[in-house]
Amino acid sequence: DHQRVLLAFTAKGCGPCLQILAVLRDLQETASDGWHVEIVDVDERPDLRARYNVRSLPTTLVFTDGGLRATVVGVRTRRQLLEAAETA
Repeated sequence: DHQRVLLAFTAKGCGPCLQILAVLRDLQETASDGWHVEIVDVDERPDLRARYNVRSLPTTLVFTDGGLRATVVGVRTRRQLLEAAETA
């Protein structure tokens, strides 16, 4: 089994971020063993935004076993995010 983390970068004043927040929160609540979803507000954590060179919002980074495997930019459905994570 692999440990997967979705690290989602959003901001309060970002319209598309508001659209994807419901999806991300649903994923947080339904995450099973081997899954973790973390939502990062870039205004509160500019250091993480810089560390991962996030230029557009929303951006979701997919990590598998500690390594960055995929970057998803823009609003995506639950299914699209899960597919990105599964194939990473």
